[in-house]
Amino acid sequence: MSLIPAFEIGVWNAWIFMAYLLLSFIPFIYIAIKKSIPSVEESGLSRVAR
Repeated sequence: MSLIPAFEIGVWNAWIFMAYLLLSFIPFIYIAIKKSIPSVEESGLSRVAR
């Protein structure tokens, strides 16, 4: 007997979680494009500390 019988995750129901995961990246991509985040080379993080 299951405590939560309506919450049975199967292959056909996994798209709900995948859609949430993919849709959650849209605001981050929008912000990254709008703020023009510099690349690693431009920020100076690729240099080795000596």
